[in-house]
Amino acid sequence: MGKVLKSTESSVTQYDDLKRKLLELETKMSDQKKGKLENEKELEEIKKTITEEKKEKLEMEIEQAKLKEKLTVLETLVSEQKEEMAKIKTQTSSDQSQTEYEQTKLVCRTQLMEHYRSDVLKVSAIPLQPDEENYNFSDIYIRPTITNKIEKNRRESEEKEIESMSEIFTKNGEPQKFIYVVGDAGLVRVVSVNI
Repeated sequence: MGKVLKSTESSVTQYDDLKRKLLELETKMSDQKKGKLENEKELEEIKKTITEEKKEKLEMEIEQAKLKEKLTVLETLVSEQKEEMAKIKTQTSSDQSQTEYEQTKLVCRTQLMEHYRSDVLKVSAIPLQPDEENYNFSDIYIRPTITNKIEKNRRESEEKEIESMSEIFTKNGEPQKFIYVVGDAGLVRVVSVNI
Protein backbone atom coordinates (compact mmCIF):
# COMPACT_ATOMS: atom_id res chain seq x y z
CA MET A 1 0.00 0.00 0.00
CA GLY A 2 2.92 2.37 0.57
CA LYS A 3 3.98 1.83 -2.98
CA VAL A 4 0.49 2.66 -4.23
CA LEU A 5 0.43 5.80 -2.10
CA LYS A 6 3.84 6.93 -3.36
CA SER A 7 2.80 6.13 -6.91
CA THR A 8 -0.40 8.14 -6.46
CA GLU A 9 1.47 11.07 -4.93
CA SER A 10 3.99 10.93 -7.76
CA SER A 11 1.14 10.91 -10.31
CA VAL A 12 -0.55 13.85 -8.59
CA THR A 13 2.74 15.78 -8.58
CA GLN A 14 3.31 14.98 -12.25
CA TYR A 15 -0.29 16.01 -13.00
CA ASP A 16 0.21 19.32 -11.18
CA ASP A 17 3.50 19.92 -13.03
CA LEU A 18 1.85 19.15 -16.37
CA LYS A 19 -1.09 21.41 -15.52
CA ARG A 20 1.27 24.25 -14.56
CA LYS A 21 3.32 23.78 -17.77
CA LEU A 22 0.08 23.76 -19.81
CA LEU A 23 -1.00 27.07 -18.22
CA GLU A 24 2.44 28.55 -18.96
CA LEU A 25 2.18 27.41 -22.59
CA GLU A 26 -1.34 28.86 -22.91
CA THR A 27 -0.09 32.17 -21.45
CA LYS A 28 2.85 32.24 -23.90
CA MET A 29 0.54 31.44 -26.82
CA SER A 30 -1.85 34.20 -25.73
CA ASP A 31 1.05 36.67 -25.49
CA GLN A 32 2.27 35.60 -28.93
CA LYS A 33 -1.23 36.10 -30.40
CA LYS A 34 -1.36 39.62 -28.89
CA GLY A 35 2.10 40.35 -30.30
CA LYS A 36 1.01 39.04 -33.68
CA LEU A 37 -2.10 41.29 -33.65
CA GLU A 38 0.03 44.30 -32.70
CA ASN A 39 2.49 43.44 -35.50
CA GLU A 40 -0.41 43.17 -37.97
CA LYS A 41 -1.71 46.59 -36.85
CA GLU A 42 1.76 48.10 -37.25
CA LEU A 43 2.05 46.48 -40.69
CA GLU A 44 -1.32 47.99 -41.74
CA GLU A 45 -0.20 51.43 -40.51
CA ILE A 46 3.06 51.09 -42.45
CA LYS A 47 1.12 50.07 -45.59
CA LYS A 48 -1.21 53.06 -45.14
CA THR A 49 1.76 55.42 -44.69
CA ILE A 50 3.44 54.02 -47.81
CA THR A 51 0.22 54.48 -49.82
CA GLU A 52 -0.13 58.09 -48.64
CA GLU A 53 3.52 58.79 -49.49
CA LYS A 54 3.02 57.31 -52.97
CA LYS A 55 -0.01 59.57 -53.51
CA GLU A 56 1.96 62.63 -52.36
CA LYS A 57 4.86 61.68 -54.63
CA LEU A 58 2.49 61.27 -57.59
CA GLU A 59 0.87 64.65 -56.91
CA MET A 60 4.31 66.26 -56.70
CA GLU A 61 5.34 64.63 -59.99
CA ILE A 62 2.17 65.91 -61.68
CA GLU A 63 2.80 69.43 -60.35
CA GLN A 64 6.41 69.21 -61.49
CA ALA A 65 5.29 68.13 -64.97
CA LYS A 66 2.89 71.09 -65.16
CA LEU A 67 5.64 73.48 -64.13
CA LYS A 68 8.03 71.96 -66.69
CA GLU A 69 5.38 72.40 -69.37
CA LYS A 70 4.92 76.07 -68.47
CA LEU A 71 8.68 76.55 -68.39
CA THR A 72 8.97 74.94 -71.83
CA VAL A 73 6.36 77.33 -73.22
CA LEU A 74 8.16 80.32 -71.75
CA GLU A 75 11.52 79.07 -73.02
CA THR A 76 10.01 78.68 -76.48
CA LEU A 77 8.75 82.26 -76.33
CA VAL A 78 12.15 83.49 -75.20
CA SER A 79 13.93 81.55 -77.95
CA GLU A 80 11.51 83.00 -80.51
CA GLN A 81 12.26 86.46 -79.20
CA LYS A 82 15.99 85.77 -79.36
CA GLU A 83 15.62 84.55 -82.94
CA GLU A 84 13.69 87.68 -83.78
CA MET A 85 16.42 89.77 -82.16
CA ALA A 86 19.06 87.90 -84.14
CA LYS A 87 17.15 88.54 -87.38
CA ILE A 88 16.92 92.23 -86.56
CA LYS A 89 20.65 92.37 -85.80
CA THR A 90 21.56 90.68 -89.08
CA GLN A 91 19.34 92.87 -91.22
CA THR A 92 21.03 95.82 -92.86
CA SER A 93 19.09 98.94 -92.43
CA SER A 94 19.74 102.50 -93.44
CA ASP A 95 17.76 103.71 -90.47
CA GLN A 96 19.89 102.74 -87.44
CA SER A 97 17.50 104.35 -84.97
CA GLN A 98 14.69 102.01 -86.11
CA THR A 99 16.93 98.99 -85.50
CA GLU A 100 17.89 100.26 -82.07
CA TYR A 101 14.22 100.81 -81.30
CA GLU A 102 13.36 97.23 -82.31
CA GLN A 103 16.23 95.85 -80.25
CA THR A 104 15.17 97.86 -77.23
CA LYS A 105 11.62 96.66 -77.72
CA LEU A 106 12.71 93.01 -77.81
CA VAL A 107 14.88 93.42 -74.73
CA CYS A 108 11.97 95.04 -72.95
CA ARG A 109 9.64 92.26 -74.06
CA THR A 110 12.08 89.60 -72.84
CA GLN A 111 12.46 91.34 -69.49
CA LEU A 112 8.69 91.66 -69.21
CA MET A 113 8.24 87.93 -69.89
CA GLU A 114 10.81 87.06 -67.25
CA HIS A 115 9.09 89.42 -64.81
CA TYR A 116 5.73 87.74 -65.51
CA ARG A 117 7.27 84.30 -65.04
CA SER A 118 8.87 85.17 -61.70
CA ASP A 119 6.36 87.60 -60.14
CA VAL A 120 3.01 87.86 -61.87
CA LEU A 121 2.11 84.27 -62.77
CA LYS A 122 2.30 83.36 -59.09
CA VAL A 123 0.24 85.07 -56.42
CA SER A 124 -0.57 84.58 -52.77
CA ALA A 125 -3.67 82.49 -52.11
CA ILE A 126 -4.89 85.07 -49.56
CA PRO A 127 -4.00 88.58 -50.84
CA LEU A 128 -4.57 90.32 -47.51
CA GLN A 129 -2.36 87.84 -45.68
CA PRO A 130 0.47 87.03 -48.10
CA ASP A 131 2.40 83.93 -47.22
CA GLU A 132 5.82 82.86 -48.36
CA GLU A 133 4.53 80.39 -50.94
CA ASN A 134 2.87 81.76 -54.06
CA TYR A 135 0.54 79.77 -56.29
CA ASN A 136 -0.31 79.87 -59.98
CA PHE A 137 -3.19 82.26 -60.59
CA SER A 138 -5.15 79.66 -62.58
CA ASP A 139 -4.94 77.21 -59.65
CA ILE A 140 -6.65 79.54 -57.15
CA TYR A 141 -9.12 81.45 -59.37
CA ILE A 142 -12.77 80.50 -58.90
CA ARG A 143 -15.33 81.74 -61.42
CA PRO A 144 -18.08 83.64 -59.60
CA THR A 145 -21.64 82.39 -59.76
CA ILE A 146 -23.74 84.76 -61.87
CA THR A 147 -27.51 84.52 -61.84
CA ASN A 148 -30.18 86.41 -63.74
CA LYS A 149 -33.19 87.53 -61.73
CA ILE A 150 -36.17 87.64 -64.06
CA GLU A 151 -39.20 89.39 -62.65
CA LYS A 152 -42.43 87.81 -63.82
CA ASN A 153 -44.50 90.41 -62.07
CA ARG A 154 -43.95 92.72 -59.09
CA ARG A 155 -44.29 89.92 -56.54
CA GLU A 156 -42.80 86.95 -58.38
CA SER A 157 -39.31 86.52 -59.75
CA GLU A 158 -37.17 83.65 -60.97
CA GLU A 159 -33.39 83.23 -60.81
CA LYS A 160 -31.48 81.45 -63.56
CA GLU A 161 -27.72 80.84 -63.67
CA ILE A 162 -25.96 82.66 -66.51
CA GLU A 163 -23.66 80.56 -68.62
CA SER A 164 -22.46 83.20 -71.11
CA MET A 165 -22.05 86.96 -71.00
CA SER A 166 -24.46 87.44 -73.92
CA GLU A 167 -27.29 86.28 -71.63
CA ILE A 168 -26.74 89.39 -69.51
CA PHE A 169 -27.24 91.86 -72.34
CA THR A 170 -30.01 90.17 -74.32
CA LYS A 171 -33.37 88.60 -73.62
CA ASN A 172 -34.99 86.46 -76.32
CA GLY A 173 -32.45 87.86 -78.78
CA GLU A 174 -33.41 91.48 -78.00
CA PRO A 175 -30.95 93.86 -76.31
CA GLN A 176 -31.90 94.93 -72.78
CA LYS A 177 -32.40 98.64 -72.09
CA PHE A 178 -31.74 98.53 -68.35
CA ILE A 179 -29.40 96.10 -66.63
CA TYR A 180 -28.47 96.15 -62.94
CA VAL A 181 -25.48 94.12 -61.75
CA VAL A 182 -25.44 93.63 -57.98
CA GLY A 183 -23.78 91.22 -55.57
CA ASP A 184 -21.18 90.50 -52.94
CA ALA A 185 -17.73 89.04 -53.49
CA GLY A 186 -18.03 85.76 -55.39
CA LEU A 187 -21.75 86.19 -56.09
CA VAL A 188 -23.20 88.34 -58.85
CA ARG A 189 -26.88 88.83 -59.65
CA VAL A 190 -28.05 90.46 -62.86
CA VAL A 191 -31.46 92.09 -62.86
CA SER A 192 -32.79 93.11 -66.26
CA VAL A 193 -35.83 95.34 -66.41
CA ASN A 194 -37.99 95.96 -69.47
CA ILE A 195 -39.73 99.29 -69.41
